[in-house]
Amino acid sequence: MNSKLTVLFPVHNEERDVENVICGCYRELSARVPVLLLAVEDGSTDNTKDVLRRMTSQLPLHAILGPIRLGYSGAMKVGLSQIESDLVFVFDSDGQAIPSEFWKIYEFAERYDMVLGKRALRYDPPYRLFISKVFHLLASLLFRLPVKDIDTSFRIIRRDVIRNVLPGIGTLKHSFWAEFTIRACRRGYTAIEVSVRTAPRTQSGTTLYGWKKLPRVIVDQLIGLLKLRTSTANR
Repeated sequence: MNSKLTVLFPVHNEERDVENVICGCYRELSARVPVLLLAVEDGSTDNTKDVLRRMTSQLPLHAILGPIRLGYSGAMKVGLSQIESDLVFVFDSDGQAIPSEFWKIYEFAERYDMVLGKRALRYDPPYRLFISKVFHLLASLLFRLPVKDIDTSFRIIRRDVIRNVLPGIGTLKHSFWAEFTIRACRRGYTAIEVSVRTAPRTQSGTTLYGWKKLPRVIVDQLIGLLKLRTSTANR
């Protein structure tokens, strides 16, 4: 994969929507820039694998089909480790990302190591929004970051950032992109965020944490932030 831009799609149980998502993104971007498509399928139990296999003969798409479930973080590590292009654009397959919003962040890609799409409006339940707001506030106090929406996946990243940051990821169990953002910024990489629109999550998209899991998730996140603060203290 030596194109200037690779679009990375993490996929899990998306048989109903994945074709529309990937094709829609490809139509929008390929009209103006050369792109390669990389789908990282994470142990789906529906027909997602079959859909992706068929699509590889129709598009410049490479699909990594996972035999077992690795989770979002595990799948992202697999996908990002395969990037050989100058830039990677991450585009989740749950229907929330809007392809045309790419151009808002792409115009900054030559000047920054990471360009994040700050979600102007989120469609998550109120409890999820509250927890996210508290998490972002704590991260801001601990790390003095130049961006606020640190766990947005809608972003463009330079290849050298990925290669230097990815090996250390593993402290924040439930926030892959938050940890990636923190570690990259602590290493001195530049970042900017640009407001983008999002759409409501589709039915087949990733499910949110249930109430029973929330206490454990919150504790894990708090402990993870403190550990990350210690491990990056000298950066």
